[in-house]
Amino acid sequence: MASRTVAEHPELTGKLEGFRDLWAYDSSSVSLRREVARVFAVGTNSDRAGAKLHAGMSLRTNAVIRPKITARRVSDERGIDLGRDVEDVLVLLDRGYSRHGLFASIEADGGFYLTRLKQSTNPKVARVHRGGATPEHARPRTLDEALDDGVIPLDGPVDLDVELSLGKARGLSARVVALPVLQDDGTEVFWWYLTNLPREAYPAEILRDFYRLRWQVELLWKQLKSRFRLDDIEAYTEHNVRLIMESAILAHFLSLGVMEATTTPAERKKLTVGRMALLFPFAVPKLVELLLAEDEEEALALARRIRGAVLHGATDTNPKRTRQATLKRAQRTKAAKTP
Repeated sequence: MASRTVAEHPELTGKLEGFRDLWAYDSSSVSLRREVARVFAVGTNSDRAGAKLHAGMSLRTNAVIRPKITARRVSDERGIDLGRDVEDVLVLLDRGYSRHGLFASIEADGGFYLTRLKQSTNPKVARVHRGGATPEHARPRTLDEALDDGVIPLDGPVDLDVELSLGKARGLSARVVALPVLQDDGTEVFWWYLTNLPREAYPAEILRDFYRLRWQVELLWKQLKSRFRLDDIEAYTEHNVRLIMESAILAHFLSLGVMEATTTPAERKKLTVGRMALLFPFAVPKLVELLLAEDEEEALALARRIRGAVLHGATDTNPKRTRQATLKRAQRTKAAKTP
């Protein structure tokens, strides 16, 4: 698995080969004109209108995965549509998608999931692998009971086998991990994760690094809204709303396609889709000319022009803006402030 996204996280080198892809899934809302409130309602008793785009982002290709457009009132749990092609895919979800049936379906189709544990989720603890439990505390407990009784002292990483309820059906076996995180003010908090990733291949500490990749889907929404005008919809009909939103997704997809077709994997690590969007007015007519060119030399000249424009115009003007560089700058700033 190779992409700029993964390249910016050298700590994950060699740890992602077991996945066919990683999907960061989320939703984003846009405001609409009141004329379409009947279809795209914000709430039950509201005359305001808004649409919600539910989609994943492939961290291998940076493409939009399984987009679905609904009214803003539709919850994330109801809006998600992963399809059945999730075998060997790790799906990164936020806590808005904490539906046990969703986790079960991902696992049944051969996929993996990783999410932050929702505060209201209280699974039964089946076995403690890390966390200090002793044999005399072996009777079945929920996670909340185990924490309240001191069976699982929070003095380091916790790694548990748990069982999630699935209505009247048999429970779903899963894994819960808690990792201590030092806050800026010096206090320590625990971040809790829920997953079905096997413990033998993926130790507790790596889950936090995996989950951090989910932030890329937030950057996707920012790109779609700022570069592809997803947040600029002046439409009076449902058809036109969907057309404009789907056009933004298509433009993003075509931008990725042009980059893929005209550059090498090494070159693409230095390019951004956001800057590629600025080239779109130039690239589209040139691509049409290329498709219609009858002379081979003319076609080659056009292809070289397109490639040159992509390499020049889509290059990241701030290549040091990576997570690793940001962390180093923060550490230097903190060290400078320390007396």
